[in-house]
Amino acid sequence: MFEIALPLEVRVIIEALQKADFEAFVVGGCVRDSLLKEQFDEFSPLYPKDWDIATSAKPESIRRVLEPLKIQVIPTGIKHGTISALIGKKIYEITTYRIDGEYIKHRRPKEVFFVSNLKDDLYRRDFTINAMAYHPDIGIFDPFDGKNDLKNKIIKAVGNPNERFKEDALRILRALRFASRFGFEIDTLTKKAIWSHKKLLKFISKERIREEIKGILCGKWAGDVLREYIEIIGFAWSGENNIFERIIHDKEKILQAIAFCPQEFIPRIAILIYESQITLQRSDEILAQLYFDKKTQKTIFELIRHIPIEFVEEKSWIKKYLNILGQQRFKVLLGIKSAQYKSEGKPQGIIKIKKIGIMLEEIIQKNEPFSLKDLAINGYHLKEIGVPRKKIGIMLEAMLEAIIDEKISNRQDELKKFAKGLLGMDRQYG
Repeated sequence: MFEIALPLEVRVIIEALQKADFEAFVVGGCVRDSLLKEQFDEFSPLYPKDWDIATSAKPESIRRVLEPLKIQVIPTGIKHGTISALIGKKIYEITTYRIDGEYIKHRRPKEVFFVSNLKDDLYRRDFTINAMAYHPDIGIFDPFDGKNDLKNKIIKAVGNPNERFKEDALRILRALRFASRFGFEIDTLTKKAIWSHKKLLKFISKERIREEIKGILCGKWAGDVLREYIEIIGFAWSGENNIFERIIHDKEKILQAIAFCPQEFIPRIAILIYESQITLQRSDEILAQLYFDKKTQKTIFELIRHIPIEFVEEKSWIKKYLNILGQQRFKVLLGIKSAQYKSEGKPQGIIKIKKIGIMLEEIIQKNEPFSLKDLAINGYHLKEIGVPRKKIGIMLEAMLEAIIDEKISNRQDELKKFAKGLLGMDRQYG
């Protein structure tokens, strides 16, 4: 029998419910990820993030069982049969076996009904690989052959895929996210249902769409998913006016560039929008459509704006762009340019980026100045030597530029002398 190494806290919860004559199993993603870790070398580092528990006990009974054990019970979703057990700093969700009633706007059930049968509970779930349960004494409970689908790397809806997507249209993007994350194929009937029901995505909140698209783009197999489903992703993002229309008709170089990027959302979305030949103004509008926070919007916009620049293998040029973008964004931009050159088959460009990367690390390690905060002088020092308040900012920028161009060194005495010289010229000609 296959054994999952359950956390001690999970065992405590299961055993407590079992002693009170209730069933309790871990369910969903933790079972899937434990099996992946066991069956495939490529997933050996995988460890379940969350340990969700399904039980025949109703919420009030769960509370009565756990509170005597000094486990804090939080009523996070009593209406839907879910409570959370807080043990230490970790939260474990415990949900009563249930079936869903009528769904509202292709997203959430209007009501749920508690049941006593685990199979009925698993039947309401999205995909067979997520519809498995585990008990340490019983092993895997797998009524929909999810284990076999996992072995064959297949994403298949539980039951009728048309019904599953009509119930909850977000499952369309979840299927693509799992395909991108695990490199799985989507079952033929499930794939057909995805295309048939793609327009139901208009009922899903933009915030939820944003999070699923982030997951899709960060997957190891994102390029394969985009190759086949970019039209679905574009529709989810912007409706009928597909923002990624160019990629639909001209994919390969763009998808290769994305695949060569680090598995991180910001560089991948930046290159996706840039390569779609979307204007800068429109790019800003597109990012706002999915309610990205202002900081993320600004970062992505700045990267898109600077992707076309010609990179130069000079320390002064690197420092000037470090001042403009900051260290983190500049490093991301380097990764994007490297991915571009790789997708275009330009080895000289790749070599150039590597050299710039080495120079960048040298600048950082030596703490060489590239921004105003790095200067050995500040506004108070300039005020002391008589620089007018309105001129201080301009003079600090002039000093930084002179240091970057190696005309002066970053020493306070030399900077004061430089400032006095500028001040004298300003008085003479101003």
